[in-house]
Formats: sequence, C-alpha cells, structure tokens
Amino acid sequence: MEDEACTTYSANIDQMTLGHQFIYNTFGVRPRFGWQIDPFGASSVCHEHFAMMGFDATVLSRVDYLIKQDRENAGDMSWIWEPSRSYGDSLQIFTHLMDFWSYYNAVDGLYWDQGNTPVLGNTVLADMISQSFAENVKNRSAFYNSSVVLFPYGNDFEHFNATADYENMDYLIDFINENNATYGFTAQYATLGEYFEAVHALERNWPVVQDIDYFPYADESSSYWSGYFTSRPALKGFVRKIEAMTRILEQLYTLGKLMGISQEGDYNIIQDLRRRNGDVTHHDAVTGTSIEAVNAVYGEDLINASTKAEPLLNRYLSQIVHQGNPDGISLSLGMMDTRDLGVGNSTTLVVYNSLGWTVDAYVSIPVFSKNFQLEDSRQSIVNVSIVPTLPSDTTHCQVAGTCGYPGIEAPYELFFFASVPPVGYTTYTLTQLSTSTSTSDHVTPPKGSDSFIENSFLKLTFDVQGNLVHIENKVSQVSTDIKQNLYQYTDGPCWAAVGDTRCGGAYVFHPQPPAFVVSNSPTSFTIYKDENMEEIRQIYSQLCTGEDVSDLEQPCGISQVFRLWKFQGNSQVENFVEVINNMGPLGTNTDLISRFETQLQTNMSIETDDNCWEIHARYYNDSKTDLVAGNYYPVTCMANIRDTNSGVELAYLGDRTHGGGSIADGQLEINLHRRLTATDYKGPFNLDDQDRLENVKSRLLFDHHSNVINLRKKLSYTLNYPLTLFHSGNSVENSEKISWNSSPETSLLFWQDLPSNVHLLSFSMFNSTITTPLLRLAHIYEKYDATPLAGPVQVDFQSIFKKNVTVAMETSLSGVWELSQLKRWNWNSQDEIQVETQLKPDLSDTQVSLNPIQIRTFFVSVKYLNKI
Repeated sequence: MEDEACTTYSANIDQMTLGHQFIYNTFGVRPRFGWQIDPFGASSVCHEHFAMMGFDATVLSRVDYLIKQDRENAGDMSWIWEPSRSYGDSLQIFTHLMDFWSYYNAVDGLYWDQGNTPVLGNTVLADMISQSFAENVKNRSAFYNSSVVLFPYGNDFEHFNATADYENMDYLIDFINENNATYGFTAQYATLGEYFEAVHALERNWPVVQDIDYFPYADESSSYWSGYFTSRPALKGFVRKIEAMTRILEQLYTLGKLMGISQEGDYNIIQDLRRRNGDVTHHDAVTGTSIEAVNAVYGEDLINASTKAEPLLNRYLSQIVHQGNPDGISLSLGMMDTRDLGVGNSTTLVVYNSLGWTVDAYVSIPVFSKNFQLEDSRQSIVNVSIVPTLPSDTTHCQVAGTCGYPGIEAPYELFFFASVPPVGYTTYTLTQLSTSTSTSDHVTPPKGSDSFIENSFLKLTFDVQGNLVHIENKVSQVSTDIKQNLYQYTDGPCWAAVGDTRCGGAYVFHPQPPAFVVSNSPTSFTIYKDENMEEIRQIYSQLCTGEDVSDLEQPCGISQVFRLWKFQGNSQVENFVEVINNMGPLGTNTDLISRFETQLQTNMSIETDDNCWEIHARYYNDSKTDLVAGNYYPVTCMANIRDTNSGVELAYLGDRTHGGGSIADGQLEINLHRRLTATDYKGPFNLDDQDRLENVKSRLLFDHHSNVINLRKKLSYTLNYPLTLFHSGNSVENSEKISWNSSPETSLLFWQDLPSNVHLLSFSMFNSTITTPLLRLAHIYEKYDATPLAGPVQVDFQSIFKKNVTVAMETSLSGVWELSQLKRWNWNSQDEIQVETQLKPDLSDTQVSLNPIQIRTFFVSVKYLNKI
C-alpha cells in the first residue's frame, strides 16, 4: 500500500499504473477495489485518483481515533467520499472505515495457528465462539447501519499455519450457518469485491463526506503520527531526485523508441527503475519508518537501478540530439571534474528540461577555480557567477547524492542562466582560461548597519547580527516584518515529568514545547552580490567532520543561505527567495525546525497540499491533546499562511516532504530534520538518524494571494523537476565533434509551450513491442483558485506537437480501462440526489479539453519522421 502523505501524486500514479498494467497483462483483471488499511492517515488526492483509475470503493483503517469513535457512535462507518472540491459530486468513491475492533485483524480466539484451542468437532466450544461471534456481528452492524458486515480475518504475522486456521474456520462457518436461526446471521468467505457488491445491492442512502482528508492520524491521546512527515529526510529528498531522473528517462526512451534507436534490454532496465521507484512509495519506505537495515536497502535499490539506467539516459540524449547518429558527441549526466579540463580546453554542456513549458532558471556547476568562460550556442559570452561552496561534510552522509556534488568536492560553484524549451535542451560551451572571469563580490556591510539583498521583485533586510527582519515585494508594494530562525524541539524522551509515558519516534511527533533557538543569531554571515544573484550565508554551528556523533548534545554544521536571482526582471527567476539549508548530524532527541514569524493576521490558519496536487485549509485546533503535533500536517510540496484582511501571503515550496504547521498567529514552521534515540512503540526501533543533509532547497513567495496562486504550482515543478545538466567530457575527439546537426535550442516534442495551466504529466512507453506512447495531461489549477487560469482549457495537438500526434484511445488514469467502457457504480446519497459519476471521454482526434484539476490519460499515435 502506498503512503498517502509523503508521496507526490505523480509517483503514486506511476506506482499504481505499473501494478495495474502487470495485473491486467498477467491475469486479465482490472482492479476496482482497494485496501488502504495501513497508511497513517488518508489523502483526499489519493482517493480522488483511485476513482479516476476505476475504483468503486476503498477500505481505510488509520484515521484519528476520535473521528473513528464519533463515526462508530453515529453508525456512519461507511460513506460516499467526494474527495475533490473541484470535482464536487461528479467524482465519488465509496469508503469503508475499519472499526476499533479490527485494524484488519479478527477477534481473539480465531487464530488457531497461534495456539487457540481447536474447534474441530467440539460443538460446545463452537457454540461459545459462535455466540461471541454473533455479538460482534451485531455491534458491527450498528457501526455501519448495515445488514452486511465485513469481518476481517488477517493481520501482520498471522496465518503461519494456514491449514490449521482454515480447517477450523471452515468448521465454524458451517456450524454457524447450520444454526443461523440461533445466532441470527450467516457467514461466508468473501473477497473485498464480493463484500462491496453485497453492500451496493442494499440500495440504501449513504452519508456524504466532502473535500477533507484525514491528517494527522492519532491512535490515542497525545500520540499524533506527524513525525513521519519529516523522518529520514535524506531518503525523502533522494526519492524525489530519482523520480525526476526517471521522468527524463521515460521521455527520452519514448522518443528513442519512436526514432527506432532503442536497443534490446533497455525496457527491462526502465522497468526495474520503475519498480524501485514504486517500492519506495510504500507506507513504511518514503515515510522513513523502516528499521535502518531496510531503509538502507531502499536507498541501495534506488542507487543500483538509477546507476544501471544512467548509461541509457546518456545514450538516448546523445543520439537524439544528433538525430539518431551514434557517432555524435557522447554525453554524460551531471558535471565532470573540471580539474581534468586543461587550460584552453572546452567541454559541451547540454541542459535538459523535462517540463511542458519553457523553463528559465539558473544552473550550477562545481568548479575548482574561477578561471572559466561560458558561451551559448551563438558563441555569445554568458555571464556567470562563481562563489565559494559552503563547507561540506560527506563523512556523515549515508544516502548518496545528499551532500555536495556526488563524487566532486569542489571549492567553487559556478551559476549561469539558462532558458530551455519544453521537453528540450539548450547547449553551451565551457572553457577553462588562465585568468579569473568571476565578478562575484564578497560584500562587507558597514559596521552597525542593516544589510539587504534585492532584485527587481523582492527585497530582504537583515539586522546587524545577520537575522532576517523584513521582506518586501517591490512590485506589489507589500511588506511585513519577519523573523526567521532555526529552533529545536526536545523530542524522544518520554514526558515523565507530566506523567506521560509515550515517546516521540519515527512515526510520532511528541515535542516538549516551547522550542528553543539553535542560536539567537548566526555566529557569522557573509554576503555575495553580482549581476546574477545576491545572497546572504548564515553559519550557526561548525561541522563535525570525522567526529563521533553518537551522543551529540548540539547539532553540527547548521547553515543556511537566502538567495535572490536576477535576470532582467524575469518573474520565473526573480519572484521567489531561494533558501538552502545544510544541517547535521543533529543532537540526540531533537526536531530541528525553521520558523517564520510575521505580522500577517492569519487566525493561526495554514494551507498545505495533499501529494503536491490539491490544497487544504487547516485551522488551528485547540482541542488537540498535543497542540503542536496535533496541528502539524504533511507539506509534500507547499504550504502558506495568508493575512485574512489584505490577502497577502507567505508561501513555502519544498524539495521533499516535511511536517509543518502554524502554532501561533502569523507563524509558519517547517520540521527540517529529526533524530530520536527513544522509540514511540509504534515500530520495533528508534530513529537515531545520524545523517547530514546538504542542499535542502526551498522557495519562499511573498505576494498577494492571487499572484501566489499563479506562481506556486509551476515554481514547485521547476524545483522538483529542475533543469538537468549533461556534459561531453574533455577529450579532443569530443571537442572536434561540437557541430550540431539540429538547432542547439530544441524542443524534442513541441512547437510551442503547453498552456500555462496544463502540465505534461507523463510521456512514456508501457510495452517494449508497441509504439503507442501513454500521454497524460493535467490541469494544474483548482476550480476555486482566484485566477483566470482556473478555467477550462483546450489543447490542440496539431498546433502544439511537432509530430503528427492523434489520440488512439482515452483510458482510465492507470491506463487499463478504455474510458468509454468503464462503468463505475453509482451510490445513493442521503441527500436523495442521484448523481452520475461516470468518467466520460470528450475528445476529437487532435483536440483535448481539460477542466480544473482534471487529468486525462491517452494512448496516442505518433508519426515520427526520424527528425527532431
């Protein structure tokens, strides 16, 4: 079962597509019902997408114990869920919530493999158990207000001796049915589908639940499972990086397949990478709630699969940019060690964009000197910034790619602006010179004066100690005083002082407020400014390189950067603050948070996303038994606070999932990292996470609500699916081949950008022998977003796609149902309004319309002429 809090909607769709394709191709079955009984809370987006995959019903278990208690008392443990505000009652899914007696296990006495007395031939014992069984069924019937009762018979680590269990259960079922007049019910084995068929046949009216999710989950008082939103952030970040890499490989393989340059065995490598990506969506994987050995396996599997896939990535891009010519420049993912590039020598850089819009962004390269010149494809000099890298500590990085640049510990970082067409690339030439070309200046502010960094849109002010104190949007003419600092909650050790024996751990967030500051001010700060960027670097604590960190009291290597990019007033690069956090290892039993305190009047409310897709308003709940943990939510990609009077908003966009909340008016806090040596007793281990994290990136937006809505989704995509760098190495042979047979600024798929409200979600192949790609297009705005972009939009394939693309078939979200053949069940609601909930195709061969938040899935026919 996939996690529903820490995963992106695209990762979940890919994982379910992989599974559904396997089930259909192997068994000819299309899933229509789902067990989601173990994830820790429930996302509205996941269940919205289950409905779009053709599911008629799902089963939940882990929701807040008070919600479950209230629904049991009301007899409303089954309902019609309308998970999306945009879809409303046109997209529903029937939902069954497991009761308190059955997490997904049967009552005691029915596990004969665990030593219960056998019932075979023992009518006295069979009668006793049947009477107890009957009482249980009666109570459950009241919980669901239904004559059809689901009685689960399983659990973790059960049925080791299935023969003993089922021989006795067979006997008991026969005994009950032979005496049903005595016990008042009959019993039978059933699949989940058979259960829901029986429930659907009742034709009763069901309650409706609209536009909510079920976070955070609590299984008892002061036991809120909001810690796993952050646990093992190194793995969470690595998963997001491999997801982005997989997206590029899917596109290049599909294009290569259409060009006829794919090779035997390539598809199997891609399938393996898909499986490893699918594995880590599990609710005990990306959540960070596995024991250390299992967590390491998840990381190693991703490393191994991506390492095998990288040569494919290099080969496909190399051949595609040379129109299938295998003798063109050989490209490699990432950046070379520039020490291998002699003075006067050059390497070709190719910057790839996997999104469906032109992306303007800065690209970074690790370099070993300031003596570099960059030229674009027109041989014009490109302005670069070269600044010292932040101190790095790879000693304590346990997940590959989370510290510095993999395999390269360079003293400098070179930045340059790139504009890359959709699903395309732009080329540059990097040459090593004998003298420095850098114009980046280290600025020392006047003694006793505030400092500031600014661009055309934003201005940030820092006090004499280097603390952020003010933010201004110069274009919208709004500003607020703002205090940002890093804090630590004491977590992990049980609250013995107040008689609470529970602890924080991998699952549970159990802080002891108030949080205390890591330092009232940075121990040092440095400012860099040039024509490309302005930034301030804050150092809070020194590295613990090589030290024993098993019993640290204070965190190591805490630093952060506030950076503003500059490029001719370009809103794609100037409308946000880039924040980079480096941290760890942490001191024991702490949660490290970043807290923003503003003058915005927010009524302690916050908005956070479900799975990077839809936004939920969260209101501070002072009835929670833990006022911090109970008001924390998953920030999968974004969160914001908004002034209720002016509509001015501070928004946070992240490169991995964190926990976050608003614990005071005008405040936003994000849980960055956790290290706990106690256990929360929800799993068999503690979370003594000694990882160091580097280059944890986030973006801050500060503007009117309507402007933030226009920006946040696309800026989140460019953060999580960034421009990707390839290089040609430094050989003379390669440098002599730098002659492009196609345009050096090329979209491989489009004549023009997709509409601003349409995201290219998927362009991939799901069969090694056919050439009809799977294409998904997604409308990225919600129906009630305050922007004109929230309206319907039409995509004309003929004017946008370079190739002759026509729709062969529209399908369900996971691609196994032809949409015209999918007939989902309709459920009667208590409002007595019968709603048609079928997903209907609405298309021509070349024009597709999309409504707000709609995702449409097609298999398409592409006439490829072997030309870019």
